Amino acid sequence: GFTFDEWVYSTREALKKLRAHSQRPSASLTFVCHGWACLAGQMLTTRLLKDGFEDLIPNEVVLLDACMPPHPSVDTSSLDYPYSFIEALYTWLSMAAFTISWAIAYLVFYYSSPDICVFFFLAGWKLQMWLDLSPLLTFGPDFVQICNRFSTKNQHLLMYSAYPNYYFLKTLLLRTGQLDTCHLPMDLTKTPILYLFGADKNVQFHSTKTIAVLEEEFMSCRRSKAVSVANAGHWLHLQKEDVVYHEITKFLTNDCIRFQPFQ
Repeated sequence: GFTFDEWVYSTREALKKLRAHSQRPSASLTFVCHGWACLAGQMLTTRLLKDGFEDLIPNEVVLLDACMPPHPSVDTSSLDYPYSFIEALYTWLSMAAFTISWAIAYLVFYYSSPDICVFFFLAGWKLQMWLDLSPLLTFGPDFVQICNRFSTKNQHLLMYSAYPNYYFLKTLLLRTGQLDTCHLPMDLTKTPILYLFGADKNVQFHSTKTIAVLEEEFMSCRRSKAVSVANAGHWLHLQKEDVVYHEITKFLTNDCIRFQPFQ
């Protein structure tokens, strides 16, 4: 398997080659990330800014349904954002159950067989649904995508979906430091962020502090913004394609005047 560092490094090298062979070497660059790619995309953006790769730094970043914490140096003491211990505990339990079940599913797949892996995970998935601990919707595109991944007919999807959870858990437990750069850029005016997420999920892949930081940027008429997409889950770009396309188009055209407050 790959490490998060290798993921970031290989993407950076691919960007170098694209720049070198592009007919428009000064063309703007936009990252559009979904799910686990949001983690890698934010790590890559932070490292490009830190290491001074000016020609590779994205002009803007679009994140779909996963957003990491604010930069550690950003002062959030003046921001007003809600905090609930019960909600935080529920989120932690949900994410722990989800990540651990996927991680174990990967180990079973790797050391045993896909059939046993599918049986094991589906049992865990049913338990999460019964306890109402699933961070994904249990109907619609979210449910369909999960079923597609945990089918022995799509073993490559099974591996690709399960492995990041395994490696993420391993990285946290071993404290390797690979996630130290997994946060929003320090200067959001230089690298604006558009964050879109499905409103119907039980658990969101972001913190209220993250939303508060993006909202502060928006209220100051800067480009960064968080948008809650109604009637959508993790695969919001499949459920609400028109809404997602409209928001991304406004963001890329820098249409700050028509931006509406957090919805």
